[in-house]
Amino acid sequence: LNHIWFPWARGAQTVVVLSILVYLGQVLGYAHLVHQQDPRQPAPDESPAYSLELSDDGAVATLRGPIDFGVTRELTRLLDKHESIRIVSLDSRGGRVSEARGLALLIDRHRLATYSGNVCSSACTQAYISGKRRILGPRGRLGFHRYRLDSPYASIFVDPDAEQRSDLAFFRSREVDPEFLERVLGTPSTAMWFPSHDELLAAGVVHEVRALR
Repeated sequence: LNHIWFPWARGAQTVVVLSILVYLGQVLGYAHLVHQQDPRQPAPDESPAYSLELSDDGAVATLRGPIDFGVTRELTRLLDKHESIRIVSLDSRGGRVSEARGLALLIDRHRLATYSGNVCSSACTQAYISGKRRILGPRGRLGFHRYRLDSPYASIFVDPDAEQRSDLAFFRSREVDPEFLERVLGTPSTAMWFPSHDELLAAGVVHEVRALR
């Protein structure tokens, strides 16, 4: 009986181990899925490269710097502490897609408006598009391009094109013109497309262009 049971037990152990490895590979793959040209991940003993600030009237939370690990958690804490926040202002050239998705879900859940008075590009646009009302400053720019992986090994577990199409479905749910999204997919990860304000308004990405008072 032991001779019959042992191969099955060993086989079951192998399946469990392989499942765990695949899961860890997917997690690591998503961590390496980025949407900017040169993201910087701080070492554990460094301060975050981004900053989160609250306006004097408590209505605007401003994110500056790369969308890096921990930023969703920090914004969650800020929102829990200050129920007066109505707008998330974004000044970022992108970063980690997983964190940008977290920001998007958070902004959507709280039904906040989004604003950018400077640059919001790459992964930052995922957070921007989640705004209930999307405002762009007179000098604001939104930049788009394809996803990429910053580790060649992560491609074993994650397909960046499939992930981007999934995220662009969220853009479509926010009533963005499908032709605009095809242009995004057609922009290489080594380049950046900055549509004009008229293009952004016409495509439904931006609702209005004005400065915050």
